[in-house]
Amino acid sequence: MPPQPPKGTVPIEDMRRGMSRMPVPDPEPVHHVEDKTIPGPASQLPVRIYKPQAPAGQQLSALVYYHGGGFIFGGLQSHDPMCRAVANKVPCIVVSVDYRLAPEHPFPAAVDDCLAAAEWVAANLESLGATSGKLAVGGDSAGANLAAVTAVSARDCGGPKFAHQLLIYPVVDSSQVNGEFKYESYKECGPGTKGLLDSSDALWLTKHYLTRPEDATDPRFAVIRADHKGLPPATVITCEVDPLRDEGKAYAEKLKAAGVQVNSFHYKGTFHGFMQFPVPQAKEALEAMSAELRSAFSV
Repeated sequence: MPPQPPKGTVPIEDMRRGMSRMPVPDPEPVHHVEDKTIPGPASQLPVRIYKPQAPAGQQLSALVYYHGGGFIFGGLQSHDPMCRAVANKVPCIVVSVDYRLAPEHPFPAAVDDCLAAAEWVAANLESLGATSGKLAVGGDSAGANLAAVTAVSARDCGGPKFAHQLLIYPVVDSSQVNGEFKYESYKECGPGTKGLLDSSDALWLTKHYLTRPEDATDPRFAVIRADHKGLPPATVITCEVDPLRDEGKAYAEKLKAAGVQVNSFHYKGTFHGFMQFPVPQAKEALEAMSAELRSAFSV
């Protein structure tokens, strides 16, 4: 992994351009990949739809996926390899959502976009080829936050019925906002920690996403504060070298306490963002989460 300049030392637009030039693996072939735009709450939302070849006699289900990037970075291209791999491995249709980013569009713009995208996918499952009629929601890091929030919002507003929620190293609490870290993992993963995120990065990113003090305790960000009863089954993935590690584990326990079926997977010896890199744990996690989705879609 190439070294990254400390966040805050380079303008955000320059950082985005630099990240867009980072080398990515050759794309894994998927039967059909399509870019399009769908209606959003403020403007058209770009999405990328991955449709694998369905095995003989098998119906396809769909996963709506929200990319990570601290609510500030990332997009359809940054998570293209992961979405291709999941589409083929499950197999299922994956709809990747290019939600609005902060600081240009602070909280709750991304929340609103992600719920709207999930509603559109749910309303268009048949035309997308998801003939099973089953839908899951997922994401990594900031995207996992948005997936968890979308699951809660959909339950509360009578929105899409999700068969599963896939939460890969999620941010779910606001302990990083004021610097009073209640989770030991934030203390362990200080500046200079290996990987894509340390505790100072988390503070910097969140500061650009949340613009009002009350946003930090809003369950649409700090989803650990929400009511979790009646939420869909979840897969929660955490890793060892990650400031978000302990809140991810705490969220899994919160879900279990509310009667939600949860399978948790923790990967030692690796870092936040590891799913974007060719490390052994990424292959293991892909196998595990694909099996979880496959099982959820078969019920």
